[in-house]
Amino acid sequence: MVFYIGGRIEQDRIEIKPQGSSTQSQRWHQFSPKASLQYQWMPEQNVYLSYAEGFRAGGFNPFSPTVNYPAYAPEKVRSYESGIKGLIKTLNLRYSVAAYYMQINDMQVQQFVGPGVTSITNAATAHSSGIEASLIIGLIHNGV
Repeated sequence: MVFYIGGRIEQDRIEIKPQGSSTQSQRWHQFSPKASLQYQWMPEQNVYLSYAEGFRAGGFNPFSPTVNYPAYAPEKVRSYESGIKGLIKTLNLRYSVAAYYMQINDMQVQQFVGPGVTSITNAATAHSSGIEASLIIGLIHNGV
């Protein structure tokens, strides 16, 4: 069994200089952790679980009709994934199947305000879930 842990430290500074107005800026700091657990249950097969957090900086709405562009908040995501990966040498086949779920907070979306006018804003929450699968058939050299 192998346990991986890591993370990303991010600093974002967004600045906008509207014509005829003063400079606006925002700064965000974020630590996004990541952890996974992997278990090799057979020589060429393993199962895993992972958790990660992500971040997209906020910004200013350049489509706003006002001189001072309104700000929108950072978007944050929590992601969970579980899957199995393996190799069947006798069939020259690699496979993987994973299920995932993502919880998104303050999702950044474009909002239709009027004819030809859009605005970037934050939605409350969103989620995404699904299954991903792949098969690779071909020559396998030295187990790679």
